[in-house]
Amino acid sequence: MDETITLKRLNEFIQRVIGLNFEEAIWIRGEVLQAKENRGHIYIELSEKGDKEEIVAQASAVIWKNQTTLINKKFTFNLLSILKEGNQVRVKVLVDFHPRYGLKLIIQDLDSAYTLGQIAQKRLQVISKLKDEHLWQLNKNLMLPKVIQRIALISSKTAAGYLDFTDHLKTNPFKYAFNISHFQTSMQGEKTEEEINNAFHEINKCAPNTFDVVTIIRGGGAKLDLIDFDNFQISKNICECKFPVLTGIGHQTDESIADLNAHYSFKTPTAVAEYILNHNSLFETQLIETFNGIKNWGIRKISIEKLRQENIKAKIYNTFQQKAWQNITNLNDIFSRIKKIGNEKLQGELFNLKNIESILQINDPLAILAKGYTITLQDNRWIKKSYELDQKKEITIKFIDGQIVSKTQQDG
Repeated sequence: MDETITLKRLNEFIQRVIGLNFEEAIWIRGEVLQAKENRGHIYIELSEKGDKEEIVAQASAVIWKNQTTLINKKFTFNLLSILKEGNQVRVKVLVDFHPRYGLKLIIQDLDSAYTLGQIAQKRLQVISKLKDEHLWQLNKNLMLPKVIQRIALISSKTAAGYLDFTDHLKTNPFKYAFNISHFQTSMQGEKTEEEINNAFHEINKCAPNTFDVVTIIRGGGAKLDLIDFDNFQISKNICECKFPVLTGIGHQTDESIADLNAHYSFKTPTAVAEYILNHNSLFETQLIETFNGIKNWGIRKISIEKLRQENIKAKIYNTFQQKAWQNITNLNDIFSRIKKIGNEKLQGELFNLKNIESILQINDPLAILAKGYTITLQDNRWIKKSYELDQKKEITIKFIDGQIVSKTQQDG
């Protein structure tokens, strides 16, 4: 029968072999699968992947609290900012094997230059992938609304720039009102990618007129704290977002891939708020200028029309006055002609009257009587011939100074 050994004895044998072969710390490289901090200790899962991205090796590692403090003093960044899932790291480890707890790598140091180089390479790969999928800077093609009021805010209330951004908008000197919908997310740490992507998912489910812009606000921090914003999925969500995205992630010298793909990016959250205020103020100024332009145009138009009306009025008045004077002149001429004709007619009638008067005077019986003639009347009829007399009746003979009544007598 083959020899059988206990598990403990096997593990003790492995422990001795490892102890003999790895007495001193060695440098290894691997990909971070997971990193968590607990009571100052950092627990890491390292792996190595094959050509098809399958895991071909995996081991647990730890950086004890005292060693974490020593390593952090060497760098200007927090260890967790570089120990992100998917990052390639080169670490100096002591290989430890415990019969009960198995293999564990005790990390004593970290090669930041290697890791940063790998991060830069990964960044280039993300940029290349976005371009290959025709997503690169797609958000920049969206049109910003004339007025920004409805804001989707992706941030953490504990982020350094959250209050800077919201307070700057709330206390603006223009008295603009804003409707800010806050989507709570981590801005640093292992949950950052997942929560930001979830926020974009919720925002994109909203109706097109729900928001004017989406803002990603973080605040200050070390360069490596921005690694999450070089993430492919976050940048993809920015590119595909149906609202313009403004970022204020808060680093003065470096732009993340998220910044590069945002509609506009700013160094600080306050700068984002200031841009929104200036954007609205510019529209208000243009609106006022347009209004004043229309108003001035209207005033000019009214003045021109008033002047035109005055000119028409003056022309009408002058025409009327000329016509009136012409009519008055015509009336004067007519009156003169009428007067002349009347005078001529009057003179003619006067002449006729004088002629008639002369005739009447000539033929006046009294005038005839004054010449010695008499008038014979019978029954108040003027007797001109003898046969007109009725011999049986009396006749009246009128003289200039009186009359006599006589009887007629017929000769023989």
